[in-house]
Amino acid sequence: MNISDKNFIKETAKSGFGTVPGMQYIGAGNRLDQLNLGQETINVLTGQNADTLFHIDTFAPASTVIGYKRFIANHKAREKRYVYASSNLDDLADYNKFEKLLKHIASGLDEHEPFQSSTQNEPAINKKIKKHKLLYSYEPIIKILQRDYFNKDDFSNLKSSDKIFLLKIMRWYRTVQNVPINYRNLSKESKINRLIPYTEGPISNFAVNYEILDDDHQFEKKIIYKNFSSLSNLNYRFLVNIAFIFSLPKLIIDKLKFLILKRRLISDDYKQNIVYLTSLSKRNLEIINLFKDNQIKNYLEELQSYISNNKIDKIPLKKQDEVVRYAGTIYFLNNMLNKKYD
Repeated sequence: MNISDKNFIKETAKSGFGTVPGMQYIGAGNRLDQLNLGQETINVLTGQNADTLFHIDTFAPASTVIGYKRFIANHKAREKRYVYASSNLDDLADYNKFEKLLKHIASGLDEHEPFQSSTQNEPAINKKIKKHKLLYSYEPIIKILQRDYFNKDDFSNLKSSDKIFLLKIMRWYRTVQNVPINYRNLSKESKINRLIPYTEGPISNFAVNYEILDDDHQFEKKIIYKNFSSLSNLNYRFLVNIAFIFSLPKLIIDKLKFLILKRRLISDDYKQNIVYLTSLSKRNLEIINLFKDNQIKNYLEELQSYISNNKIDKIPLKKQDEVVRYAGTIYFLNNMLNKKYD
């Protein structure tokens, strides 16, 4: 099935929560699905979760970002990364301050959300979601950690490595354990079987127990690249640079096309995206009316209004991704409640 086929997007959305996570996936799917290799399944080894288990969060750009752009992005991110460095945690002897960091990790709404990021003018729905995460994710996990790993009354005696371990475990429960579920759901429609060594097992155990040193704070992903090289005898950055060189001509052509045809391309893409989103969410009221909480209903109705009024191109990309996830969820829930829904 072609990835730009509306039926492919429907089947993907139907396979589970979060399988259509953002605007770039509408009509795009995964590039590996375009290969048409004649195989029923393509096995892909992915480094997903590696950054999280080693660093908690690197706030770094994608591996494909190279040169001065990467240098500038990493320089800007160092202050955000330093929060999790051993030298910073050594000075953190107050449990109440550490608890704020644990709660931040457990209740974050974005995958890469800096500690003490501004909550001024935060939407009411965001506050409700964070409260829910703290109640049903943070509270049960902190009880287990306090029972088995540390006593908050004796917190001042904890080493930085112990604190980093606790932070990583909290992050594991928030995001790492979700990835295999999403990938499994995606594989129901896609022919890609993603293998994730950085979720559980020996490599994950090593990563979770790895202390974040100041050197790691300055040079993000250094430990990941080092382990990749030792296991494969290949230099990771070298492979990325080679791939970039081979793809450079196409990147230049695509950029020129975009600059020349910018308005028409964007307009056409959004028109097609609205078609997909409308198809996914056409029976939205059946799901929205299941909720009794007015804040939740108002939020869902707001997202639906961007689709119904064809205004998705008027909102920021982050909000567009929320709309896409909403539409995929509406379609998934409708199929759970009504197997004949199309």
